[in-house]
Amino acid sequence: MTDVTEATFMDGRSAETETVRARIEGPYLVASREVGAELVRWPIGQLHVDALNEHGVAHVEWPGARDAVLALRDPAFTHALAAGGARVHALPFGRRAAAIGLGSFVFFAVLLGLAYLNSGVVSAAVARRVPAEVERALSPRMQALVARHTCRTVASDAALAELRDRLDPDHRVRADVRIVNLRVVNGYALPGGVVLLTSDLLAEAESPDEVAGVLAHELAHVERRDALSQMIRNTLLGALWSATLGDYSGLMVVDPKTAYDTATLSFSRDEEAAADEASVDRLTRAGISTRGVSRFLQRLAESDEDRVTWLSTHPSPADRTAILAAQRLAAEGPPVLDANAFADLKMACTRTPEAGSVRDLFF
Repeated sequence: MTDVTEATFMDGRSAETETVRARIEGPYLVASREVGAELVRWPIGQLHVDALNEHGVAHVEWPGARDAVLALRDPAFTHALAAGGARVHALPFGRRAAAIGLGSFVFFAVLLGLAYLNSGVVSAAVARRVPAEVERALSPRMQALVARHTCRTVASDAALAELRDRLDPDHRVRADVRIVNLRVVNGYALPGGVVLLTSDLLAEAESPDEVAGVLAHELAHVERRDALSQMIRNTLLGALWSATLGDYSGLMVVDPKTAYDTATLSFSRDEEAAADEASVDRLTRAGISTRGVSRFLQRLAESDEDRVTWLSTHPSPADRTAILAAQRLAAEGPPVLDANAFADLKMACTRTPEAGSVRDLFF
């Protein structure tokens, strides 16, 4: 008999999740979309099932599909996988608490060493395991923190939507993009998929292409879940223990200090390089030249104004400009925005209270 259940598939390369139908076909676990396209065909005997995660949700992984996870909520289906040879890393409930208590000291000792030696890798791995809908729950709270300084007019909202649609026409990146009235030249990707473009960044930009380059870079951070990883890294030990047991509530505390700390921490060199590469791909697909963002970075590198913080939070401007300049330039498409829409973006904050610093933005 073939067992069938509903499951959630995460490819591990983005924040996207997909509801699928999982079934057992002989020695294989198969998962398909409703229309029939097969996403997973994993040998049951090689599967690893972590049944302690997320209060009844079992995460199924196969070594041959790095980072991909299939989340199951059907205990009977999990037992059927175990009967077929899958390795289930769980204990009966009566023995679970004793085993966790006995192993916690060793766990934390090893974890402490990992945290110091490889915090970026560990936090990124935890971020990938947090369900996308859990991270998305952060968005309203992040937006509420910056609501007082958020700039919105009918015209600027339309221009921002036009820019966003050009860069992500299929809305594959679940991001909430907004303008904030902040006396800092910067763009921010925050947990929950919130992207902030500052009023001073828009004032400094000389063309819509420059703004598009910055936004493409921040969307790449959202897609890669770098901001959530950074947030976890900032509270690594407690977060890792909670996430290991499937309790993500400790990671999801959003207060002014958490938001400020996340916004002012620098992404790693590898994270920035990956976001740069992804932004170039996005600009190329949209028919937008990378010359704009290259010019923007060069001007900022030559500026000595204290309010220009893009370079301090996005390091190695010379290296990044070289990377962008070396990329294949896109065949130029239509203008990103016309002159009126670009002016509407720049005028978005005329009636919004100004924040003089990043701290003032959140506190």
